Amino acid sequence: MANVQATKPDNVIVMTDRDITDCREYVQVPGVVWYLFKDGKSDNIVEHLTGKTATEVFELE
Repeated sequence: MANVQATKPDNVIVMTDRDITDCREYVQVPGVVWYLFKDGKSDNIVEHLTGKTATEVFELE
């Protein structure tokens, strides 16, 4: 989250194969956040990092 706040991107793509549970700050980017999860979705990060335009979650097999 600190990296997103520091770089201030318009859009974010998060790709991970693990649960992310240590997010405590809420961050919203101006555009879209795309999540690509393998081996389970992390509700914690999806709640804390959102896009103003859209937030899309994809679970990969």
